[in-house]
Amino acid sequence: YQAQLQNISQQTGQSLTNEQAVEAGIPTTVLYQLADNAAAVKLAKQYGIGVSDDTLGKQVRDNSSFFGILGTFDRSVFDNALQQNGLTEAQYFALQTKAAQREQLGTALFQSAPVPATALNLFNDYANGTRTVEYFTLNETSVPTVAAPSDADLQAYLTAHQADFRTK
Repeated sequence: YQAQLQNISQQTGQSLTNEQAVEAGIPTTVLYQLADNAAAVKLAKQYGIGVSDDTLGKQVRDNSSFFGILGTFDRSVFDNALQQNGLTEAQYFALQTKAAQREQLGTALFQSAPVPATALNLFNDYANGTRTVEYFTLNETSVPTVAAPSDADLQAYLTAHQADFRTK
């Protein structure tokens, strides 16, 4: 949940309160993701899908996020990334194991599944379609000046829209 809040805060440049997160449906989304991941991991374990330590080690060494200035795996970069994310090495490898199991399960289930023609057509239309963007620019001279409202105008507006200003 905190990681999701942090991601959204980084994307928007604003910190979200818990109330804003609830309004945006973040707790529900996180719960669904956790349930989906747990179900996939459980199914992978039932089918004996796993990943070897050698494979996990290779994935870490090949991950450019952990490369140093020489362009190869750097243990200190790896350790620093774990520390910044509040993970121990064991926790990181446990997460990577589960991710690899989910990936293998997804590949096994959907690799040979044919893509429906409708999906192919939608993708083709999106990828190859042309779009026209039209816009106009507003400046001080293109918009007439609006007169300041009188106190009577403001009072009439407030009276007509009182329900819009009430808290729930």
